[in-house]
Amino acid sequence: MLWLGFFHGHVNASHVKAWIDTIVNQGLEKLILKLEGVNIQDEYDWAPGSLFISQTLFIIDLEGGSFLRIPSSVWLLSLKILHLREIMFLDPGCMTILINGCSLLEKIIVFMHRC
Repeated sequence: MLWLGFFHGHVNASHVKAWIDTIVNQGLEKLILKLEGVNIQDEYDWAPGSLFISQTLFIIDLEGGSFLRIPSSVWLLSLKILHLREIMFLDPGCMTILINGCSLLEKIIVFMHRC
């Protein structure tokens, strides 16, 4: 399990991306990422591609007022639980791509606020 929490400050997106990429490639099963009140430099590019092609992740829990760029292909073959709180998408069709790439998904929770 990887629990990354950033609260009220500045974070370099390349650091977040590298941390997630490293641990996902080592067989991570549960990712919890909290970005509460954080200003991410390059906020559109903090999630590595490996986050969306994992064979081992079975829980993803993302929270924080940040944008999430979804690639055109998603293969989260073991993902059963997906929690997204205050995550924004650049394209409304991204959610469909994400869900379609999770063949074992049992539970999805999405909380979004209107701007």
